[in-house]
Order: sequence, then structure tokens, then C-alpha cells
Amino acid sequence: MPILSRALRRLHVPQVCRFATGERPVDKQIEQLIESGEAEQVFEKAILQQGKGHILDTLSEVQERHAAILSLERSLGDLQQAFVDMAVLVEAQGELVDNIANHIKQTVNYVHKGTQSLQAARRLQLNTRKWMCIGICIVLVIAVVIIVGAVQPWQ
Repeated sequence: MPILSRALRRLHVPQVCRFATGERPVDKQIEQLIESGEAEQVFEKAILQQGKGHILDTLSEVQERHAAILSLERSLGDLQQAFVDMAVLVEAQGELVDNIANHIKQTVNYVHKGTQSLQAARRLQLNTRKWMCIGICIVLVIAVVIIVGAVQPWQ
């Protein structure tokens, strides 16, 4: 017996039994009626004992429950689709996050290399300034020697 048909019978049989006997049957009685096929006999008995109005009420209630079950089934399908869509988005974003992490690592490496380059440039600047001062002093000494040699103030 298909699951949906069995579920509908589980909803249908208690209603029929309640209208036929006036009491709600227990789960064991429901299972026995479904398994033995006596549910139809109880339904026929209810038709004979009760008026047509009660049966139509029962039928409409069963149809409403059937519609509710179909609606629930559609909602579950929609929920499943939402979870599938969410899984696809998470997977896509996982790749994006990995990409971002790689870019951050590259950025850290670039910053580290930039810092080292700046330190080397600073040392080079200080050495260049020192040698410039020494070079200027040497040029000044040579210029003074040439000027003093040309003017010869001691003669």
C-alpha cells in the first residue's frame, strides 16, 4: 500500500468510525480496520445508520485533510528546493572566501616585502647622505688647497 494512500486511510478511517459508533477508535482498531479491509464495511454501516448529511460532512472533512496533505507535500518540496539552493550558495561562497583568503595572504606578503624595501631604501639614503657629506668635504678641502696654492698668502 503506498504511503500516501495509507496516510489518507489513517485520516479517513477514524472519522468513519467516529460517525458510525459515536466514539473515537484507538490506534490498534484503526490499524486492524485498515489491514483487514473492514474500513469500507464500517463506512457502509455509517451510511446506513447515519443520515446523508453526516456522510457528506465526513467526506468534505476528509477532502479538506487530503488537500491539506497535498499542500504540506508541496511545501516540503519547496523547503527541499530552498535547502538545495542554500547548499549551492554556501558552496559558491566557500570558493569566494577561499579566494579572499588567498588575496589576504598575497597582500601580507606584499606589505612585508614593501616594509623590507623601505628599510633598505632608508639605509641606502643614510649611506648616500654620509658619502655625499664626505664627498663635499673632500671637494671643499681640494678647493681650499687650490685657492690657497693659487693665492699664496705666505709670500
